[in-house]
Amino acid sequence: MQPGRFNRLLLGLVALTLAALAWNEFGMNSVLAITAAQPYSIWTDDDRREAGGRTVAHVDRVGSTFVMTCDAKPGYEYPYCELAIALRAMPDGIDLTGYRFLRVWIRHEGPAMQQSVRLYLCNFTPSYSKLGDQQSLKVHEVAFDPGRAGEPVDIDIAKFSVASWWISEHNVPMDHVGTELDKVSVLRVGTGNNAPVGLHKITVDRIEFHGKLVSKATFRLAVLMAWMLGIISFVTLDAAATRRRLKAAEQGQLSLRRINAALQLKTRDYAEQAGRDPLTSLLNRRGLGDDLLKRSKEGEARLFPMSLVFVDLDHFKNINDTHGHAAGDAVLRKVAQTVGLQIQRSDLLTRWGGEEFLLLCPLTRAHEAQAIAERLRRVIESIDWEALALHVTASFGVAEAMNAADLSAGIDRADAAVYVAKRSGRNRVEVHGTKAADDGAQASVE
Repeated sequence: MQPGRFNRLLLGLVALTLAALAWNEFGMNSVLAITAAQPYSIWTDDDRREAGGRTVAHVDRVGSTFVMTCDAKPGYEYPYCELAIALRAMPDGIDLTGYRFLRVWIRHEGPAMQQSVRLYLCNFTPSYSKLGDQQSLKVHEVAFDPGRAGEPVDIDIAKFSVASWWISEHNVPMDHVGTELDKVSVLRVGTGNNAPVGLHKITVDRIEFHGKLVSKATFRLAVLMAWMLGIISFVTLDAAATRRRLKAAEQGQLSLRRINAALQLKTRDYAEQAGRDPLTSLLNRRGLGDDLLKRSKEGEARLFPMSLVFVDLDHFKNINDTHGHAAGDAVLRKVAQTVGLQIQRSDLLTRWGGEEFLLLCPLTRAHEAQAIAERLRRVIESIDWEALALHVTASFGVAEAMNAADLSAGIDRADAAVYVAKRSGRNRVEVHGTKAADDGAQASVE
């Protein structure tokens, strides 16, 4: 990845991370609201189940409000009344561990000037709670002053502690006395400590549990894990991309070496030579090599399979001996010009030496090159030499190379095929792989 692009991506991810953390801090809120308008089961408890208790509690739903009346009477040492709201059936309960505080709208009217209220969160704990037994639920409590009428009071969840009387009654071991709020089944609202004798009225307008959809600790851990995963993924992908680039570079270098070896192009041997044949203006061997080297950088798939076509002018020595070297040079120029006009732009035509030309046809199979060679043979045969009174023909040898490693051998096969064409009468096309060409090639070896 380019440095500039990487920097922009990194800055974008940092900005996204900061935005996500801000959203978690100031948004992403979760609120669990409890009102009388919801179909929660409710009931009351009072001290009549205690020895000597005579207090009577009663609750009504008035619109969206719970109204509990409590007639506290002398008898039990600590008179009390409680409103119980079933949040969810045992043993499931509601997980309140993700909530940070409660906001309550509660009013307490009674015989004393200042009336306190006690809240209880009753949790089902499998170690000692029993299905259907309300008394076995683990009781967490907090006492508070409701404050002015109509004003909400915020209570931190962390202020709830396990009731000491519940610990004593159930003989709970020390390793179970900590708070547990993962399966709260019942929420209770009751009179405070030492409720005075007389008529009490507790009105519960609304209770809200406030927290985060995802806790800060969990969210930050998730962000950290996302960054770690992103870094690992980036390193892995970057390493893979680097390996691919290195492999491509190695393959390109290998192709260059193969082509250079096939054409026997060495810099020190051709340092003084130009890339064009001065007589015909065609590529010479070095020019052909340079052109192939450039094309091979795009990959062998842009070149192979490649057909190789040798063009050898018939009886060229007789033309030089009979008509002079100037006539021979004119024939070479005319043949080069004529053939050059008959081939595709992607083909490479080279003067290989003397009266020999080599035509390279990328992405062409041998049977296609045979048709090309036959057409070129007829074109050369039909050239009008005007005042020279010549009849020039050429013999063709065709072979196919499948890759750069096969190029040198392919040139040899095409050369062997043109040798067969010469032996077979000239002015003809021979393709390596046919019986005649193979027999002729074997004979040339022997």
